[in-house]
Amino acid sequence: MLQSMRERTQGIIAGVIVALICLTFALWGIQNYLHGSEATDVIAKVNGVKITQMEFKNAYERARQQMVAQSGKQFALDQDAQQQFKKEVLQKIIQDQVLLQEAKNLGFAVGDQQLQITITQLPIFQVSGKFSYERYQQLLNNMLYSEDGFFKEMRNVLLLAQLSSGIQSSAFVLPGEVETALQLQQQKRAIGYFLLPSDHFFSQIKLTVGDIQDYYQKNHAEFMTPESVSIEYLQLSTDQLTNKLDAAPVDQLQQFYKDNIASYSQPMRWQLARILLKQAVNVSAKDIAANKSKLEQFAKKAQTGGDFSKLAPAQLTSMSVTHSEIPADLVQEVEKLKPGQISPPFQSKDGYNLVKVIGVIPAKSLPFVQVREKVQKAFVQQKMMQLFSAQNDKLADLTYTNSDSLEPAAKELGLVVQKTELFARSGGKSGLTADQKIVKAAFSDAVLNQGYNSNVIEISPGNVIVLRLKQHELSKARSLEEVRSLIEQRLKDIKARKMAEDLGIDLVKALQNKAVPAELAKRYNLVWQAAPVLDRQDAKLPPELVRAAFSLSKPSAATVVALSKGGIAVVFLDKILAADLKQVIAKQRQDLQNNLESKFGEYDYTTLRNTWLKNAAVEKFSANEGVAE
Repeated sequence: MLQSMRERTQGIIAGVIVALICLTFALWGIQNYLHGSEATDVIAKVNGVKITQMEFKNAYERARQQMVAQSGKQFALDQDAQQQFKKEVLQKIIQDQVLLQEAKNLGFAVGDQQLQITITQLPIFQVSGKFSYERYQQLLNNMLYSEDGFFKEMRNVLLLAQLSSGIQSSAFVLPGEVETALQLQQQKRAIGYFLLPSDHFFSQIKLTVGDIQDYYQKNHAEFMTPESVSIEYLQLSTDQLTNKLDAAPVDQLQQFYKDNIASYSQPMRWQLARILLKQAVNVSAKDIAANKSKLEQFAKKAQTGGDFSKLAPAQLTSMSVTHSEIPADLVQEVEKLKPGQISPPFQSKDGYNLVKVIGVIPAKSLPFVQVREKVQKAFVQQKMMQLFSAQNDKLADLTYTNSDSLEPAAKELGLVVQKTELFARSGGKSGLTADQKIVKAAFSDAVLNQGYNSNVIEISPGNVIVLRLKQHELSKARSLEEVRSLIEQRLKDIKARKMAEDLGIDLVKALQNKAVPAELAKRYNLVWQAAPVLDRQDAKLPPELVRAAFSLSKPSAATVVALSKGGIAVVFLDKILAADLKQVIAKQRQDLQNNLESKFGEYDYTTLRNTWLKNAAVEKFSANEGVAE
């Protein structure tokens, strides 16, 4: 079984793994590095395997970054939510550790070649659609990742995916189960129904002054205005600083050009010719030996004067590539060759290769006059960020030193104090007050109660805000007169719904006692409607009504169902119409079988996972669960 699971996972998870790892890495956004004792402090053990404070913090920050990426500016956690979030992250680490242990116990493994191939396919490491070793190293260095550390994490991701996909893809269904599911899926029903909208009963409802006053008193909290504030603020952005930059002298541009010459150079290029004899995944040792022997003969012919391009034209590929564009599985061999040299035959993931370096175009720096516009743009951008950084520091210092006013900072930096309308803790509908970072700062203790300026708040790169309280309005009760019409409508809706439900119950009893629908319709001023051939995918009737129709187990049964858009429906089942499976095409049958196998597989995996988690020996050391903020 395990061998079958391994084989079936290879194709299934290939695309998923690339997307998963790419997303994980792209959203990482933190430094995978901690000082002091965090690397050794143990916060939990899983079957004796330690989970350290460092692992917890990294996982927490990764999860937080993913939430920020998904929710954008609206993401914010109060203290209670943050603690709950931490518990969920720790539980996820524990779950992953349990699953990794079980995967290894079952014999799953990720080889070095599989891992390397997967990493080279990640778009985050590619330039112009090809793996770039320079970009790979740059990103790992930026994140303070060691290559071994990154490989370990990616190996675990692959291993967990193998376990999940291996178990899920091993599920199967029997032909009889497919037939039963098809019969249920394709079954149709003949029904009749009454619709009882709320407004059908409005004319019968009489409200008294006492009804309205009683509802107002009992639901007083519903009619409070929200606590709200307005703020005044200073905004500093790079866009505001454009006019403050003088034109750059030529000598400064030239010096900038020299200091960043790598950015204005064409990298070395290799002119390569490659003969590839492709091999199937399950190629025999005999075929491998034959391909190697054939390439050795090609190499010998080329080295004795033969034309490399004519040795195997159908398998020949020519390419002009920089070092970062050389296919990952060719890099090591190409780097050993000089112009005119031919590699020995070597194996890659696609088959056996023979590569010749036709020529090498040396790296070349583009002349200043050719890239002057590009240099000037980069120079201005750098100066802009330097000026913004300096102005940002001044803004922080001035608003901290003069914590009771924005005016000194506005005067010093040439900014304008701006104002907002009132907004509640839920935030405004658009603009600055819809940003949860602004809302959180405006309602913070320092701003709201102590009257201080806020810290500098980054709205987006190159765009910051400092705010202070302008006006504060406490929550207060709205008068009965202000909310009278709202209360009247609510009471009408409540009473109408109760009347509809009561009538619906009476109608169900009558229909089940063989009452004539037309007579019931006349008696209660309703319309009896019929759907003689109703299927599960019907989009004309309310979905709640359709689901209710297919929940009834036998003809002459009836039920009451609430509708999401208001009112209720009374549904009566007249007939169950058996499916004609002769009309089911092979694709429908296969799609259903695939869907059932997928659901069974998910159930199998979930059951196994829960069993493993239940049986695992887990210890938590709550004193070490904190995350440094």
